[in-house]
Amino acid sequence: MATLWGGRFTKDTDSQVYAFNASIGFDKRLYKQDIEGSIAHVVMLAKQGILTSQERDVLIKGLTGIREDVEAGRLVIDETYEDIHSFVEANLIQRVGEPGKKLHTGRSRNDQVALDMRLYTRAQVLSTDGLLKELMTVILDTMEANVETYMPGFTHLQKAQPTATPPLCRLPPRQGNGVCPTLAGTRARHLPPCWPPPASPDSLDAPDEATQLPRTALTLPRPPPLPLLSL
Repeated sequence: MATLWGGRFTKDTDSQVYAFNASIGFDKRLYKQDIEGSIAHVVMLAKQGILTSQERDVLIKGLTGIREDVEAGRLVIDETYEDIHSFVEANLIQRVGEPGKKLHTGRSRNDQVALDMRLYTRAQVLSTDGLLKELMTVILDTMEANVETYMPGFTHLQKAQPTATPPLCRLPPRQGNGVCPTLAGTRARHLPPCWPPPASPDSLDAPDEATQLPRTALTLPRPPPLPLLSL
């Protein structure tokens, strides 16, 4: 197993220790974020004069190639690596040689882990935000199409009075005309002010166009009175 530690050990490490420490089984999904963060770090190192422009270009090309090969299925992330960070670094060194060993200059593993998680959370928040918007739009369409549709009501698993369909299709909590206050708060914590640009400079939580919902959500017509039932 490829690791970034244990260089001073005089004996081989027991395989159970490798198995206990390995996280590649679940953090392999962070490969895009790990490479994206590494590219940004390489650009910073070159800007500070720590890397030459030639080394910067070589490292960026190597990192981009790793990402493209993983996405194309030419490079498999397997359990021979301890985690996604050692996978990227080992493959980078194999491709570009000595410049690859400078990838972690001025950056600890904790910095890398924190950045990967933040970037992954950002991507998942934006993706989930869009999916929730689609779900709520479907719910609204169902409510509008079934204003006069009645369904049997139940309370504590017992039959109750018939109920119109729209009240049964209760929407999740919204913040203003956005989707979900929990997601909005997470987005504000994990997205920089410029991603995505806020609707107004006064609030990062202001809903943007991607999360707008139809105004009909607040103006559904009332269902007609329920006809009297003969007993």
